[in-house]
Amino acid sequence: IVASESEFAVIDREWQKLATLNVRDVPYFYHFPTDWDSIPCLVAINEDFRRARINWKGEFTFPPIYVELGTFVNGVAAFAPSDQLGPWGLVRESREVILPPIYHSIGNFSEGLAPTALEKKKFGYINSLGDWIIPPIYQQALPFSDGLACVTVPGKHRHGTKGYINSAGEMVIEPRFFRQSSFQNGWAF
Repeated sequence: IVASESEFAVIDREWQKLATLNVRDVPYFYHFPTDWDSIPCLVAINEDFRRARINWKGEFTFPPIYVELGTFVNGVAAFAPSDQLGPWGLVRESREVILPPIYHSIGNFSEGLAPTALEKKKFGYINSLGDWIIPPIYQQALPFSDGLACVTVPGKHRHGTKGYINSAGEMVIEPRFFRQSSFQNGWAF
């Protein structure tokens, strides 16, 4: 994908334009995308902007109907119909709404679970069907990585104390940290 002052386009190795993407913005890819059939983008609809997904030909794989749209994982993504601050729900790529937009926030799915808040400072984890797997008892929650998720519980620090749970909701690293970080390759900050 290349950008000029007036358009985004998909080109081949010889700089031949394969498709023009009729979008307002596409994300910057730090690494070459593995899925060219569903690229996130921002589309201008009259005065509004909507999130959508397109393929490399510029065809919509998910139309621009929501203001916010998370990453599809196993065919499911979080969405906010009118404001990035929510409320949030879950939708399938087929556009079937799994959960209506009633949640304070829903993060991206990782390792089968998404951090989700019923209201501010009430985070837990749901599966792609919208079932609560870990109840919303945490002040903050990060996505799972390397089998663990950083969660915040009330503590000495004004922003709470951070610890790590496994996918069964068991605290495996007791809350004693003041900054949150996800594990990657066995290490966390």
